[in-house]
Amino acid sequence: MKAGFRTLFSLAGALLSATAAWAEPPKAAVFDFQLANLGIQGPTEADKARLGPLSDLLRTLLKDSGRYVIVSTDPVKEEVTKGSDLRHCNGCAEEYAKKLGADVAITGEIQKVSNLILNINVYVKDLRGDKAEQAYSVDIRGDNDISFDRGIKYLVKNNLPQSEASMPISSDTHGMIAISNAADIKWQPAPNDLPKGIEISLLDGDPAKPGPFVLRLKIPANTTIAPHTHSTAETVTILSGSLVHDMGSTIDKGRGKMLGTGGFVSLPADMAHSLWSTEEQVVIQVSGTGPFGLNYINSADDPSKSSSADR
Repeated sequence: MKAGFRTLFSLAGALLSATAAWAEPPKAAVFDFQLANLGIQGPTEADKARLGPLSDLLRTLLKDSGRYVIVSTDPVKEEVTKGSDLRHCNGCAEEYAKKLGADVAITGEIQKVSNLILNINVYVKDLRGDKAEQAYSVDIRGDNDISFDRGIKYLVKNNLPQSEASMPISSDTHGMIAISNAADIKWQPAPNDLPKGIEISLLDGDPAKPGPFVLRLKIPANTTIAPHTHSTAETVTILSGSLVHDMGSTIDKGRGKMLGTGGFVSLPADMAHSLWSTEEQVVIQVSGTGPFGLNYINSADDPSKSSSADR
């Protein structure tokens, strides 16, 4: 299974309570980026000066995305400055976050392979329960402000998972899930292993875990998902628009079958197929049983292989 699908769905979270249409986003303490692994060159003054603005940009992007309510880290800033590296302090970032009343601790570091190749790494630790820390990274080219700004925007938009609060679901104590209408659906960019422009909404379940799930994809006009297989069976229903569906390990756009609104396909596990939209946007609903994988027949067709900060 591709990492994009794992990270997107691994934090799908619990369903909302009986009458609540939306849950309050979790509170996140986002600590300033730190420098790491700078090699023989060491940090430059420009490297140091960039950390504050980059940290502020991350906070703004996370807040604007609706993923988190951002908690100020100012009350512990002096302690953090005097203390050890947040990535090597035996959980001190988690303790700082708890002191601030946060639900989530977010730390980040910049790794500098050379003046041309750098990494932006962001680590998310949910403090509610015994949840493993999640790590997200993006490579950038160029040690300059523009590259860093693009990189952090790309990481937030494409790599970080959807928050619990963005799930437009209500449920009752018997486990029933209800969505009033299509306008209540919240969309976010699909994982990197789907073509650029596709949006996704998870309605029920978790495709990364055993059990049933339901999700929707919003596919722009003239978009092709190359031949691929799934590790478990799936069904696809066309909710609006139309697309062409084709069986086989290669694409033949003269062979596919046009499916309009209400069209339906049921596919067994490991069956190679592809699909593409034409001149209109299409919305599909995908149902299946996890763990659900997406595996391209030709690895070169995987969009995540060519992803960059400018994607």
